[in-house]
Amino acid sequence: MRKIVLFFLISTSYIFAIDYTTIPDDELVELAKDGDVEAQYSLAILLDQLKYEKNSQRLDYLERDSFKWYELAAQNGHPKSITKVALEYLSEFGQYKVKDYKKCINLLTQSAAEDREAALYLSIMYYFGLGVEKNSQSSLEYLIQSQKNFYRLRPLIYLEKELISMVRDLVKQENPYALFILGDFYYYGKTGAYNQDYKKAYRVYRKAADLGNVSAIYMVGLMNYNGIGILKDLHEAYNWIIKAAENNIIDAISKAGIMNYFGEGTVINYELAHSLFLKASEGGESLSQYFLGVMYYKGEGCQKDRDLSRKWIKEAYLNGSTSAKKFWETKELWK
Repeated sequence: MRKIVLFFLISTSYIFAIDYTTIPDDELVELAKDGDVEAQYSLAILLDQLKYEKNSQRLDYLERDSFKWYELAAQNGHPKSITKVALEYLSEFGQYKVKDYKKCINLLTQSAAEDREAALYLSIMYYFGLGVEKNSQSSLEYLIQSQKNFYRLRPLIYLEKELISMVRDLVKQENPYALFILGDFYYYGKTGAYNQDYKKAYRVYRKAADLGNVSAIYMVGLMNYNGIGILKDLHEAYNWIIKAAENNIIDAISKAGIMNYFGEGTVINYELAHSLFLKASEGGESLSQYFLGVMYYKGEGCQKDRDLSRKWIKEAYLNGSTSAKKFWETKELWK
């Protein structure tokens, strides 16, 4: 089963999603051919995934060229597809067989406002003057943009050495955004230069948090919550997580809701939990949507409302919540 669940987020308004994972292959192809940009992107991802499945009969049926669908989606303005196309210009071994930093920069500039990976690449390229004049201020602005609403660092396909070098330079200046990335280096241990070390990760995140980095504030809370790199302390965890929630980190808002719902590190407060879940749900967070549906069903922190329960449980399911389907069926919400 495909695991691509797409939703659209405009400001704080959540728009009902189409679950492309449930669409049969032939229908997905037809939607993509008809110009559905999300279908084009979903089909490209599906084809990429199938390349790693040996003897996949679906590959024989589907058109094999995933990149052409990224290109079509990019032409139709899909931010992540634009980034995907842009990155192919960073290596002579890419789809275009030529390294062209200027073309890459132009495309990344188009997608950076909505794709944080593009913003991170732009930060690196402005820092080193790759295809553009060096500009430390623009580099910093894109670095800040790349961490908007808790972006977790993924291993970069290109420019990893440059990223490491940039981070090391900026950490010496106690830049909180670079410190957060360094924390990620230690937390995941996925770069060639850093081994996984949770204690070092915690210390670095804590330093970034003390300097005001809201993503680091959440990570400090999360590591206290799980007892990773530090002794487990739910009260300390809640203090950090609620602070991150107040800074509109969606993951933190959801986690704070859970902690208020179950009384973890704080007293049980259904009213506050409901308020937090509602805010995170409107931002498309599936676990909050599930809990919000449950609370409307039970009347916890709100009036019982079967229609609102149905609405949020359904949206949680479409966004990948396995618990939502069980709750829907157990409570017979289809009636």
